[in-house]
Amino acid sequence: MERPSFFFLSETKSSLDKSTRLLRLCNNYKIHIVPCHGLAGGLWFGWDRNINVEIISSSDSIIHGFPRYATWDLLCCYVHPSIEGRRSFLDFVRSFNSANNEPYCIIGDLNMITKVGEKNTGAQLKVRVLKEFTKLLDDCALIDLGGAGPHFTWSNRHNTQNLVKQRLDRTLVSCNWSENFPNATVFHLPMLAGDHSPLLLQLVLKQKRTGHTRFESFWFKDNDFYDKFFENWTLAPRSFIDKCKTVKNGMVSWAQRKYGCIHHHIRRLEQ
Repeated sequence: MERPSFFFLSETKSSLDKSTRLLRLCNNYKIHIVPCHGLAGGLWFGWDRNINVEIISSSDSIIHGFPRYATWDLLCCYVHPSIEGRRSFLDFVRSFNSANNEPYCIIGDLNMITKVGEKNTGAQLKVRVLKEFTKLLDDCALIDLGGAGPHFTWSNRHNTQNLVKQRLDRTLVSCNWSENFPNATVFHLPMLAGDHSPLLLQLVLKQKRTGHTRFESFWFKDNDFYDKFFENWTLAPRSFIDKCKTVKNGMVSWAQRKYGCIHHHIRRLEQ
């Protein structure tokens, strides 16, 4: 496996001095450190020295990076399992989504599940938290990239009778991020140390297309389609080519407003 371009660790439980000593051998990376408070917390975010990354902001739970070469936002997160921690994260994502038009990716230990099947036992299942999290995904049209490998990413490592496993770590992306990286894959790596499975996000750059726009066949079944089509055709300049361009752009905008992100809906149905 190639050396990753980025890495993120949460709950390092390391002070600034300790983190600096431990990370001295990572000569190939620039690293942003959020030190722990007492015996809890701590974040490390590293990126290849050949990549230009701007740290927009950081807190005890989120490091917001912006890879200059890619023009998309990377949010590396650790969500504290308390009610306040989860609520703070949900509010942050809603606010960020409303104010941001750039593609973005959220990755890390989010300490929440989206369905009953993401926990091996129904004991102590926080249904309200589950519903609030799934509502966030729907409202912000976020796509869960899933993961190849073990289904659960966290385990309390107890014996069989008291064993609890959950899928707490995940990668969420905006619709336009998914369109830029349609072949992105997440791997749940083996749980070799600690109680979490590392996530590996593998990106495949989207090949440049020849500039054509895809019309979906179901558009024609919509009663508003023809009215909107002729409205754009009438408002366009007299040139046939200009009319085609105006209709294309107008219909694509209409479909996005009415149906949202088709990739998002397909992903949710597949899951």
